Amino acid sequence: MKTAAAFILLFTAMTPLCQAGPIATFTTGVYGYSGNSQTLGWEFSVNSNITVNQLFWYDRDNNLAKDIPVGMWNAANQSVVIPTTNVGSVSGTYDTTTKYWGVAVSPVTLSAGSTYVIGGYTTYYDLVEAQITDLTTSPAITYKQNMIAGGGPLPTRR
Repeated sequence: MKTAAAFILLFTAMTPLCQAGPIATFTTGVYGYSGNSQTLGWEFSVNSNITVNQLFWYDRDNNLAKDIPVGMWNAANQSVVIPTTNVGSVSGTYDTTTKYWGVAVSPVTLSAGSTYVIGGYTTYYDLVEAQITDLTTSPAITYKQNMIAGGGPLPTRR
């Protein structure tokens, strides 16, 4: 069982077999306010080359009234992989089934054997899902750890 203290972000990826789908899923957590201005996210390693084409922000009750800046960077050298992208009610599309705001991004290939971080910058009143205990990931990645850092902008060191 994996535990994510601040798991709020997902992305979809296409594997070499051209199967697109979410890279990670969960069903239970504690939904509430961020409590601080901080970057929240998670680190993962890539097991087989994948191409990212969407970013998501979870919003259980469809009441996010703004966008959240989301980005992805290389964990080793902090280089930007996907530039900061606004995800949410202003720029995104809400899926009432999955409870995610989604935004398409220019496709980016993540290399097998590399480690990345996906993170979003939240402020005090932004809603997040925390304490996830049933995280399931695609075989294409391995969840490594939560990433929480005060301040911004993206990317930020842990």
